[in-house]
Amino acid sequence: MKRIAALAMVPAALGGCVVAAAAIVAGAAVGTYAYIEGNALREYNATVKRCWNASLRACERMALDKPRGNPPTDQSGTLYSRRPADGATVKIQLDAKSPTRTQVGIRFGEFGDKALSEQFHTVLTDELQRR
Repeated sequence: MKRIAALAMVPAALGGCVVAAAAIVAGAAVGTYAYIEGNALREYNATVKRCWNASLRACERMALDKPRGNPPTDQSGTLYSRRPADGATVKIQLDAKSPTRTQVGIRFGEFGDKALSEQFHTVLTDELQRR
């Protein structure tokens, strides 16, 4: 009985780490998408600048407030917006994984919204394919 109790406590002691590890393993299997602690991460075969511009258009298409942020560098960029329906903050983080590959992370609100994040990535993919 003590072993069962000890094993049951392992996930609780590790908190979100177990979920994050499972998501990373699942993401590595498909190689393109992970949802970790409210952040939806996906890699694109595009530069940071190209992903930045496509993210601006994706925000517009999803009727988010006009994003703000400093112009991106070759390595990274961050955009902030709001969802008009409830005023939730939207954060878009872009990080170069190579000169031609960028990881885009999006988080809706404090705890994240997986469905909206997936929708954003779908729209972003469409924007990248258009131009």
